[in-house]
Amino acid sequence: MGFTNNCTISATTRGTVAANAGEYMVRIDGSEYAGWGTEAAGGRTVKSVYLVIQDQDAVATAETFDVILYPENPASPGFPLMTAGVIFATGVTGPTAPATGVVGAAAKTVTPATPVFVPFANASSTDIFVSFKFSAANWSTDGLSVQSILGYAPSTAFTIYDSPGPGQPRPLNTVASASPANTHAYSFVATAATPLTATPCRQPYFDIQHGGASGVVLTITNQTTWTPSNNPPPAGYGPAPGTASFMSGVNPDVAGTANPGRADDINFDFYQQSLGTGAPVFFLMDLSGSFGPETPMSVFAPGSGVVCLNPALLSVLSINFTNAGEAWQVTTIPAGVRAGIVGLPVRQQAIALDPVTGALVASPCGGQRF
Repeated sequence: MGFTNNCTISATTRGTVAANAGEYMVRIDGSEYAGWGTEAAGGRTVKSVYLVIQDQDAVATAETFDVILYPENPASPGFPLMTAGVIFATGVTGPTAPATGVVGAAAKTVTPATPVFVPFANASSTDIFVSFKFSAANWSTDGLSVQSILGYAPSTAFTIYDSPGPGQPRPLNTVASASPANTHAYSFVATAATPLTATPCRQPYFDIQHGGASGVVLTITNQTTWTPSNNPPPAGYGPAPGTASFMSGVNPDVAGTANPGRADDINFDFYQQSLGTGAPVFFLMDLSGSFGPETPMSVFAPGSGVVCLNPALLSVLSINFTNAGEAWQVTTIPAGVRAGIVGLPVRQQAIALDPVTGALVASPCGGQRF
């Protein structure tokens, strides 16, 4: 999808699972991303899950973890329906022993033999949760955790974090204040008095593969604590500017409302490797408050993916061309309108024309709230 675009690691964490056996999970918000994993109607199909797993003592023990997918709970919007989990993979191995020391970390792309379908609990509950299940461990000295992105600095020792815009209400740093409004991470411990809780503002550093083109919304910021979001991107990031994180990426701060001195701009990044260089890409924007129905591209013309903006409300921003399969469109917000658009939703999508086959290739849709 591109969720790791211009993101980096803040820390490693098990959420509030701590030493217990439990699950640390991330929410792909259905109001922020639509039109992905659409091979089967009524849910989402996931081909692979990417993460960076860490073991505090990879020498002493060989740890494993499971990956589980959950739909959204209609009775508790923004939370997973824990009784409807779908196994994605079990017994995934942790990192191997490092060359020196005992702490090991490894990037893992987990790909089951066949793609996994997660049915929605109902048509309006479109969040999908990716969960990492751990055994009990005193994980400060041994045990698995997931490298993650923080939305705040829990102490002065943490200097890399992405502070979201006002769309994620403050405070961001306590369990009591954590909710689907200001975090994308959750913890589940079956033996706890409250088994399922939102975890203070963060997300795993993760990505997924689905059956179509990639497409993510990005936010360009001037943060010194989150330099991958800067424009131009620093060495090792880019080429498209802006971060795809679930903090600023989906909640820009266009007027410095939550972060004085910020004046964020937005971007949409399209990627389909097979298109190579020179394929035209149409960048579309819709300022309505919700995505449109997911209509197969084949209804309109030969092609793949779905149209998920509102056809009567969308505008064509530009036509750009792919370079090695990638194209993007930056939207620079005029200074005079910034204060007046705080709280406004914006949704984007890109549709490419394959110059070889003549087919249209639609990306997923991404949504942001100023």
